[in-house]
Amino acid sequence: MRLWAGTDKRRSMLKLTQTGLSVYAELVPISYDYEQALLTCFSDAEREQFSELIDRLYEHAGKPT
Repeated sequence: MRLWAGTDKRRSMLKLTQTGLSVYAELVPISYDYEQALLTCFSDAEREQFSELIDRLYEHAGKPT
């Protein structure tokens, strides 16, 4: 369900239905387990570095170019 933010139609908030919440609750643990399995090829230090790089990309993606 999409709700618009007042008079600013550029912004909206999504709200999951009960079915969506159920699907989310089912998929998140599967996704988390898959992510953890993928990261096993990295050492602890590499995982930390990878996490920091992903965070930096996320921050950069939100900035205007």
